[in-house]
Amino acid sequence: MPDVSRWLAELEDDRENRQVAWGWQAWVQLGDAVVVDDARGIDGVRRPLTPDSLHRLYCVGRPFTAVAVATLVEAGRIGFETRLGDIVDGLENRALADVTVAQLLCHRSGLHGIGAGAFAVMRESERTDAVLQFEPRDPGAPVGIYDEYLGWRLLGLIVDEVSGGSWRDYVRDAVLVPMGLEHEVFPGFDAEQFTANSERLAVNVDLTPETPVAMLGDATELVARQAEPAVGVYSSMRGLGRFYAALRGCMLGTAAPSSILTRATLEQMAAPATERGWDPLMERECAYGLGFMVGLRDQYFGTRVSDDAFGHGGFRDYGGFYDPAHDLVVAIQYVGLVHVDRSEALRRDERFDLLYECLGLAPAEDYESVS
Repeated sequence: MPDVSRWLAELEDDRENRQVAWGWQAWVQLGDAVVVDDARGIDGVRRPLTPDSLHRLYCVGRPFTAVAVATLVEAGRIGFETRLGDIVDGLENRALADVTVAQLLCHRSGLHGIGAGAFAVMRESERTDAVLQFEPRDPGAPVGIYDEYLGWRLLGLIVDEVSGGSWRDYVRDAVLVPMGLEHEVFPGFDAEQFTANSERLAVNVDLTPETPVAMLGDATELVARQAEPAVGVYSSMRGLGRFYAALRGCMLGTAAPSSILTRATLEQMAAPATERGWDPLMERECAYGLGFMVGLRDQYFGTRVSDDAFGHGGFRDYGGFYDPAHDLVVAIQYVGLVHVDRSEALRRDERFDLLYECLGLAPAEDYESVS
């Protein structure tokens, strides 16, 4: 088993000395071997974190919806180039009708600039109608501009319309149950699930203000029970890591034939679907796949991640990915929101580079801690 003690020490140093996290939870799988399944520290209300703690993933949870959409593509019920107007009624003679499923998945819909916060005060039943009032600005532009909310709410609506049920039920039945993740990943909670899992809900903390602010709402029943495709998936890092491990099985052909996706579809999703270019919302040069971040060196996943790796990262914390060239799955969550590209203390690139070194996936180098 590889010795990742130096890497774990850096995570602990982030928590104990660098003040960029109150706690962390991590899953690392190399090949078939689980190397790390651990958690340390406390959440935003000072409860101990465990490997079973559930975090609201926000944008890191979007690949669950993307994979759900892809199962509908594989079933022949829609295509990646299907227009929104061919699925949703009432969009005749509107530019929104011509936006495709693929454009929504790869941030080329032109529906950008409106964040999740704008909808937080709305009733859940009002949100889709509000989203449908927007028109795209520049649909089909070759370079994607990160869509924080609108497109992913529409992708949830697509799942509703095509499946004949609900986004929540379809994600559970078509993705989570085949992966064996229905007890580790929740696309929002029903009443019974919330009661059973409320003690597992970890509260994050915003460390960007001078005084830390606990994000108490995320663990309330009002928020946790909403069906929110853009930002509402809850998971442990064990769940997120096993999700990418299941996708690894699709790539390697080791997943059960009835499970999830074919390799061809997943490779299409994990390939760049946009040109690499400046994203003014993310404030960096990057490209996007169909529901995944690709070109992960651009997305603060380190310099040693391979070109064909895919996953999703948070703007101000961590995330998860699968690196096929190294047969590596990683999922990390920090309790602590900081600006990853502005913090002098959080060196996310260096954390991932050190992990690759500890796993023997990169030449050993002199690694200087930033503490």
